[in-house]
Amino acid sequence: MESTNAVKIVNPEVFRVPYAITEDDRSFDIKDLIEKREVPDEKFICPVCEERVFFVRETDQRSAHFRHQTTSTCDRIAAERAQTIHDRVVQITARMIQNGVALAQICTGRKGLKQELPTGQVCIEKSYTMQGQRYQPDISILPQDGQIAPTFELEVVLTHRPEKDRLKLAAQNGRVVACLSIGKLQEYFDTAKRLETRTGRAFDFDKMCHDYVVTNKFSILQDKDVKQGLRAFISAKREYLRAQKAEQHRQSPTTAHKTPHTPSPYVAPAEPPIVRPALPLPVDATYGASANGNPLTWSGKVVSRQAWGKLTDWQKHGPNGRVWNGKTRRWEAA
Repeated sequence: MESTNAVKIVNPEVFRVPYAITEDDRSFDIKDLIEKREVPDEKFICPVCEERVFFVRETDQRSAHFRHQTTSTCDRIAAERAQTIHDRVVQITARMIQNGVALAQICTGRKGLKQELPTGQVCIEKSYTMQGQRYQPDISILPQDGQIAPTFELEVVLTHRPEKDRLKLAAQNGRVVACLSIGKLQEYFDTAKRLETRTGRAFDFDKMCHDYVVTNKFSILQDKDVKQGLRAFISAKREYLRAQKAEQHRQSPTTAHKTPHTPSPYVAPAEPPIVRPALPLPVDATYGASANGNPLTWSGKVVSRQAWGKLTDWQKHGPNGRVWNGKTRRWEAA
């Protein structure tokens, strides 16, 4: 995942929410209030922290928004919740693909791409470097050996999509980027949490994420530059494989190949690193591990083993020392 997609912790004096709710759970979106001359005479509540928010009209210097009080800490709560939702969507999407769900079922725009979709290894947050810049997609799907297909990068975005220069550079290196915005999923999550608090009935958050991915799908980002760059890369790879096959045929003892061989300028990708056995989890990592073997906190956040030892008990196990019981799906005393 790129740094531009990371959750930003902002000052509560300028933190804004895109929609608000009333005391009877009716939702008011910004765009529903901008054109109205009179704001409804009722209290607006933040869907994240359930504190009072105030509608601020649009002017030449600012856009319309709902504003918290200056003493609010909702920015931190919203950031933690958004990161939790982001991590769960990434993990569930990777698990779906590993369990046999084809990319064609969760991606739109593939027909315009006119390229075969990869069916190889699935990696979470696997970093690489292009032209001196480091990238770390949320999910990478690699093509199988000998498969003429690009590498797919699935990005779960919280605010905005990757820039065009990054998409063009990725295509020239045989990589296609597809994005899924979870802005609407956050609204569903807030509504479900309010109902859970009022009724006492727990909701299945994993199923909510699964249904959201299947329904909304990842959108493949493609324009003229992306298609041209990818087309050139695929042609070079096809020529490379053809030349490699011809070289093997020429070196065969049963074949007399007299024509000189001209190597292709295409450079084969590096061999994948040797996979070593996973290290045991820390003793107090009671919430399991991610797909790449790193421990999970109570909120579902993936952290490295080095960072795990620096976390506080609250960051590891949640507020008031409670832990999540997966069988009863409730918080219980540690």
